[in-house]
Amino acid sequence: MKLSGYIGGIIGLTKDLIRFCFALLKRPHYVAVLIMLFLGVFYLYGVSPQEIPQVVGGKWQAFIADRKKVVSEELQSISERIDDKDSPLKQTINRLSGHIETKAESKKDVQPSAVTDVSPVSEQRHYLFEEKFGWQQAMASAEDELPDLSEKEVVRGVISVIGADKVRISDRTFSLKVKLRPGKAAEAFPRLKRRFDGLNAKCFPDPGNPDMADCIVGSLGVSELLIDFGYADPL
Repeated sequence: MKLSGYIGGIIGLTKDLIRFCFALLKRPHYVAVLIMLFLGVFYLYGVSPQEIPQVVGGKWQAFIADRKKVVSEELQSISERIDDKDSPLKQTINRLSGHIETKAESKKDVQPSAVTDVSPVSEQRHYLFEEKFGWQQAMASAEDELPDLSEKEVVRGVISVIGADKVRISDRTFSLKVKLRPGKAAEAFPRLKRRFDGLNAKCFPDPGNPDMADCIVGSLGVSELLIDFGYADPL
């Protein structure tokens, strides 16, 4: 008998015993009759009531020892079948093991694919990605460079946003070089205020119109944010 057969038999026997006990609890006089029959059987075999515990204990120990021996033999038989290289079970295990090892070796042989050389995304573009775009759109727009303002007049200081398209820096007020779209000023002003107000910035006045300027905080253009979020159009 297989080990699983023993387990199934024990479970079935336990269920039957529980049902039997519940039936006896409903009929106490049956319990008395069963006790008398139990004692009578031992009496017929010459066992007095005082000797019953010793006899039952000895039989039980012999039964447990026999069951242990059977289970050990079953486990030994399974182990021998696994160790036998000609057994179907061992061949199946070997095939699975070889398949796993082959997959592991194939993964080691895979060379990492070449990484495309992509120019670093500026802080400005990265911020725009976080608030609006997906990676592909942000990477595609990384090639767009900010205008070269290195040779123009530079006004440095703490920027203060005073309107949807107006800022103040170093006691000078500038209009940003954008054209606000109708109805967008109310949305643009709090976004600029929250994002740039109180930060160090650089503004580059337009030589043709000193009251207008391009302003940059770090590498993030203030006008660029308005344009990218659809609040304004470039001039």
